[in-house]
Amino acid sequence: MGVLIIVLIVVVVAVVGVILYKLLWRVAGPNEALIILRRRDVGNPELTPGSGLRVVTGRRVLVKPGVETAHRLSLAPREAVLAADCLAKADVPVRIKGVVFFRVGDEYISIAKAAGRFLETPAQVNVDVNEVAGGNLRTIIADMTAEDVVRDRERLGGMVRDASVAAMADMGLIINALNIQEVDVSAGQPPQR
Repeated sequence: MGVLIIVLIVVVVAVVGVILYKLLWRVAGPNEALIILRRRDVGNPELTPGSGLRVVTGRRVLVKPGVETAHRLSLAPREAVLAADCLAKADVPVRIKGVVFFRVGDEYISIAKAAGRFLETPAQVNVDVNEVAGGNLRTIIADMTAEDVVRDRERLGGMVRDASVAAMADMGLIINALNIQEVDVSAGQPPQR
C-alpha cells in the first residue's frame, strides 16, 4: 500500500510539473518571434525596448503568469498584391498589377516596430504594404510616358522598391522583391486626382 501511495504522488507531481511547464514556457518557432509584453502594455502601439517588451526568436522563454502575455509574430516571407490605377504623362490612364514580396526584419527594432503596428491586426500589413508601394508607384508613373511603363517593367519595379524602402523600414518590414506583372494602358477612365 505504501508503494502505491508513493507511485501516485510521483505521478501527480509529474502531471503538475508538465502542466506548469506548458503554462509557463513558450517556444519560438523557426519563422516567428515571441513578443512578451507586460499585461499593462498590451495594445500599446509604441513598443520600445524600455516599454517592457521582450522579443524572443529561436528559443524558449519563461512567461510570468498574470504579469506577462506572449504573442506570436510571423517572420516568414509574405506577399501583398499591388494594384493601382495611375496617370502617366499626358494624362494617360494606366492600370498596374503586381506583387510585393516582403518580411519582418530580423533585428530587434524591426520586430518591435512590426509588433507595435501589426500584432493586434495582422491583416493590416498587406493593406499598408499596398498603400506604400501603390503611392510610390503612382508618383513614379506620373513622370513616365505610358510607352516607358509598358517597355520597362523591371526598371519600374526597381524604382518603386527603392522608393518604398524607407517607409517599409519604419513599419519594421523589408522588401525582398517587387514585380510588376501586368500593365494595362487601356484602363479606361483616369483615376481621380
